[in-house]
Amino acid sequence: MIHLPSAKICVTPEVHALILQGVNLAPYLEKHLNGDWGDINEAERDLNIASIKSGNGHVLSVHSITPEITIWITTKAGTTIIMLPLA
Repeated sequence: MIHLPSAKICVTPEVHALILQGVNLAPYLEKHLNGDWGDINEAERDLNIASIKSGNGHVLSVHSITPEITIWITTKAGTTIIMLPLA
């Protein structure tokens, strides 16, 4: 089982606005930290695993919240950031 340590969780202003609108991102954060990286391809999954094994680099997940909203979650050096992809 994979579990990423994250001492700090940050959100971008756009994600903060979604939270204020009532969007619950906790399930997606939990998935990310426990190795469910959502809608990423096999190459990205392999990079995530290599980053965890080496102890450096970053881990990326992509989750579709609605058909219109996708979030990216990345963890690097104990900091997790939840953001919206660039349009």
